[in-house]
This record gives sequence, C-alpha cells and structure tokens, in this order.
Amino acid sequence: MRIDKLNKAVVAVSISESPDLEDYGLIEYHLKEAMGEFALYILSSGMNLAYGTDLRKEGFAELLMELIARYHNYELPTGIPRATNYFAWPVHIRMRVEDLNKLHSEVSESVEFVLLDQEGRRLNMRDR
Repeated sequence: MRIDKLNKAVVAVSISESPDLEDYGLIEYHLKEAMGEFALYILSSGMNLAYGTDLRKEGFAELLMELIARYHNYELPTGIPRATNYFAWPVHIRMRVEDLNKLHSEVSESVEFVLLDQEGRRLNMRDR
C-alpha cells in the first residue's frame, strides 16, 4: 500500500559543482556522496527521480544512472521507469544521435529520456 502511494511521487534533484566548496571544508567527493544518499533514499522509498544532466564523464549523471539501474525494480513491477532525465536543448543537440540512442538503450528499462527544444517543450527523438 505504501509503495503504491509513493511510486506516484516524483522528487526532482538538482546538483552541480560549486566553486566555494573548499570554503566550507568540503570537496567534490562530499557533494557526490550527499547526492548519492539522497537518490538512494528516494529510490528505495519507491519514489521516482527527475533530473537534468549534461553527461560529463564521472559526473553526477553517471552516478545517478548507476543507482537508478540498481534500484529500478525495487518493489515495483518491471517496465516502470524509476527516473526521468531531462535533456536541455544545448545538451542533447551536441550529442550524436547514435550516442544518445546507445545511452538510452542501456537504461531504457529504468530511465525515461525527455528531450527539450529551445523553448523547453518536449521533443521526440525523430524530430530532434
């Protein structure tokens, strides 16, 4: 019963590097750890995760997709995406179609990809 209610909930996550982390005695590792803990809590609680990303190597998106892949079936029927990854226009338009398709095929069971046009409206892969 609890999961039925929670799997309708969507929590949006926004995280990025900060130039003043060291001023607070922190490094990027701390930021990734905190983000990972928040994501684990959201996913293990049966909620869905929404995020935007620029797909840098060893960035936050890589960690998020790894966590989502690990927890996507957690007490939910298969085939229900656990996360939505929003790609802003300048991010996905710089990617080759083949690379975007490959990435999507690797996580399609657990992550829905939403491509946005320049005005922020949904854009399907065919029209991209």
